[in-house]
Amino acid sequence: MAGGTLVAPFDKALNAGINGQTTGEIADRVTAAAPIVFLEGGTNDLWLNLPLDGIVPNYRRMLDKLTGVRVVIIGIPPVDEGLFTVNRARLISNAKIEQINAQLAHLCSQYSNCKTATAAMQFNMADKTLDGIHLKP
Repeated sequence: MAGGTLVAPFDKALNAGINGQTTGEIADRVTAAAPIVFLEGGTNDLWLNLPLDGIVPNYRRMLDKLTGVRVVIIGIPPVDEGLFTVNRARLISNAKIEQINAQLAHLCSQYSNCKTATAAMQFNMADKTLDGIHLKP
């Protein structure tokens, strides 16, 4: 516990994320490699202008593979739209992200081993990134 908040033991965590992957690619390779699996993805789907209606089914594929472990859905982290060009803002917006994350929360509620990281889904990214997406070191 740090300051009354539960802190995950990230020194023992395995980050299996691969830069640039879409939710479809994540769903293809996700495995129950640990007792708790955190799922975050979808920004690249938006950036590549993939159909929005493919993200939730890809998360369903992930959840269907992870029945033997606890799952926490982080979903698509919010962005700092103030740092986006007009073209990027057309593709990636907090309005789209909020809509998809609500669908992911509903999907998660259908699985007994799934929880959503609501605070992460609503995080304010203003002044926390250099590019609007990736957190500063």
